[in-house]
Amino acid sequence: MNDWSSENDKNYYYNAFLPAIKSLADKEKQNEAWNCGNYEKFSDFKEIYIGFSDASEYVLNSYQYFLLGNVQKEKLQKLYDMVENYDNTIDELDDSGWRKKKTDKQIYNDPKWQEIRKYAQEVYDELKNIKIDT
Repeated sequence: MNDWSSENDKNYYYNAFLPAIKSLADKEKQNEAWNCGNYEKFSDFKEIYIGFSDASEYVLNSYQYFLLGNVQKEKLQKLYDMVENYDNTIDELDDSGWRKKKTDKQIYNDPKWQEIRKYAQEVYDELKNIKIDT
């Protein structure tokens, strides 16, 4: 098993991982930024995706330390896969480099994204109650 610094990992769980999931689920902030164009208090899709992806990979690779049960790990893995698969529909590589296929507004209004956002809220509601002892 890894050599953990439990206080740092506890802080990571509460201050990076959970907020990353909350950002996926936050319909109000996504509407304000992605649909209405006010990015003052919220990031674009790509930044939300990267934050979630990085944090989730870390927790999924050490889920037992974070006291996630198998069902919780499976739900997180499902959410991770949903977001990864969705991100693969957003960009494509062509001769000029990466090209965005959907705008944030299109993402916000996409029924597939709405499904992901709803599931992210479900996962967040379950994982926010996990207590990590140091």
